[in-house]
Order: sequence, then structure tokens, then C-alpha cells
Amino acid sequence: MKIEQNIIKRKLIHFIFGNLFAILFLFYQKFMTIFFALAIISSAIFTKYIKDAERVFWYFLGVAIISAFYLTIHPKIIASAMLITANGDVFSALFGRKFGKKKIPLSSKTYIGTFSAFLLSFIPVFILIKNFYIALIGAFVVQ
Repeated sequence: MKIEQNIIKRKLIHFIFGNLFAILFLFYQKFMTIFFALAIISSAIFTKYIKDAERVFWYFLGVAIISAFYLTIHPKIIASAMLITANGDVFSALFGRKFGKKKIPLSSKTYIGTFSAFLLSFIPVFILIKNFYIALIGAFVVQ
């Protein structure tokens, strides 16, 4: 099945900025104003050029909200949430649309999309926090 160009563009932006924000967040928590500004500017730019870009806005708003908790939650947990959200959404949509044939009962999701989202969310979080069970639970909860 062919994936629409606007979906690929949106998912690419989601992947790049989601992973970029997670990595930057780990090293520069004290510059949270920059994250909020980047999120707002990025969503404004992409809303102008990409169809269905309001989804991009909601994603960046989510990143901003998650980032706001940096004083009370360990930065690796927040970065993990960003990685799971970015990678899970991107890979579930792309793999599910391209290769998914069988849908999960009572859902619009496919088994391939769900499994790819789980696996490709789990791997970067496990590498980051080096705790198998927390990475497993985080990847599982999102799916």
C-alpha cells in the first residue's frame, strides 16, 4: 500500500523533532524556554506548509507539557516519554500502512504497526535508561 506524501512529511517531522527534543532535553534542562519557543515556532511553520498539520501542533504542545515537569521528574524519564511518543507514532503509522494486512479486532490498528511501534519505542528507551523492565512497560503502555 502506498503511503501519502503528507503523511510521510508529517511523520518525518515528528521523528526528527521528537528525537531531537529528547536528546537536547537530556543535556539542557535549564533552557526549557528554548524548548517551548522551538515547539511553538516549529508548529507554526509546519502548520503553514503541511496538510493535517494541526496534529503537529498537538505533538509539540505535548512535548512542551512533558518538558514542563523537568523539576519533579527525572530527565531520563521525560526524554524516554518523548522517544516513545515520537518513535511509536512514526513507526506504527509507516509500517502499519505499508506492511500491515491484518487488523487488530475492534481497532483500526494492524498487528505489524503495533509490533513495530512497540519494538522501535523499546530499543531507544532501553539504550537510554538501561533498565529492561521500565523500557518494556513504557513501550507497552503507549501501544
